[in-house]
Amino acid sequence: MIPTVENIKIENSIPVSDEEGKTSDAYTFSIINEDPSETGYVLYLDDVEIDNEINRMKDTVVKYQLIENGKEQVGLVSDLGTHPFRILTSGVMNGNETNNYSLRFWIKEDAEISAGQIFNVKI
Repeated sequence: MIPTVENIKIENSIPVSDEEGKTSDAYTFSIINEDPSETGYVLYLDDVEIDNEINRMKDTVVKYQLIENGKEQVGLVSDLGTHPFRILTSGVMNGNETNNYSLRFWIKEDAEISAGQIFNVKI
């Protein structure tokens, strides 16, 4: 079962270092393969509609940290692909296996953003 994590949002925030971003609040979730056989999965980011799309923060200024079963991946959201194909991770799970995730987002340290910009996605 792949959960939907909705309303992951950055607004009224300032750019921070990776060190500080990695200590921000995390979204935690699990994928559980309840079937006894192998199954494939894909986790991707999808935009959530906002009132004024002109205020959407660009993927090139937002960084993420994904920890999957203890293995860390850090990068720019723009490195994941373009909406709607921003793939966080994919793979094959063994039967009756659980993958645990922790996901954080922050504005990269050298970003220039305007007041009122919003980053809002779901998994």
